[in-house]
Amino acid sequence: YYEIAGKFKSLPCPFITITGCAVSFFAHHLAEIYVIYGFSFLLLGCILLLQPREDQVLVFAPYLWLIGLFGLLHGLKELFDWWQLAYQPEHPVVPWLDNLLLFISYLPLFEFGRRIGGHFRPTSVNHTINPYLPVSLYVIAGLGLILTSIFASQLHSGLDAGIRLFIGLPGAVFTGLGLLRYLRIHHHILIRMRAERALRVAIVAFIAYGLLTSLVTINDPRLNLLLPSHSLFLELTGVPVQLLRALSA
Repeated sequence: YYEIAGKFKSLPCPFITITGCAVSFFAHHLAEIYVIYGFSFLLLGCILLLQPREDQVLVFAPYLWLIGLFGLLHGLKELFDWWQLAYQPEHPVVPWLDNLLLFISYLPLFEFGRRIGGHFRPTSVNHTINPYLPVSLYVIAGLGLILTSIFASQLHSGLDAGIRLFIGLPGAVFTGLGLLRYLRIHHHILIRMRAERALRVAIVAFIAYGLLTSLVTINDPRLNLLLPSHSLFLELTGVPVQLLRALSA
């Protein structure tokens, strides 16, 4: 981020593009963005963990705690990223700890998506319901994670991208699609409860977060042949992807 911002520092702001000004601004406030990002997810987690586990309308309420756990763990992960940005630790274990935090934070999201993604899916002619998507999804995610790690230039970069692509992305998308199916089934009830609009916002937020968290990756020569890096995204849009992910929360 600071490298990109440096391209614009030598020019006065009135004579450069709006994107250039935005890049420079966000590059100097990236630490604050990580703090907002982290606490956004911590707040999401706390709110959801306080919700009742039983609800006659929200049939997924018994496992809503999984999203709450995801919020808490992912919030801690982003605060860990802030710590790295602020203090720039050089210990070799730090990248692996970052991978571990990302992995364990996305597991509850993946499991919630697996449960809700199949809960509203007809699986036979008489429309019997398969409660969950198959457990074999974990095997597919693991294989994708291994392949991404092999393809990347650095192992920890490949793990980061693989965790986002094969655990974070499907977890968020399955959750969004499961909520969309739920909305269609219980549309009239949700309108009477005045919850229909809020659920639509949640659907868009989950799917948008899944795309933002997986299709923009860290700097790695091989990975960036297929996926844009954080710095390229900032250079092209003028907005750091972390800010958009925080807005999703």
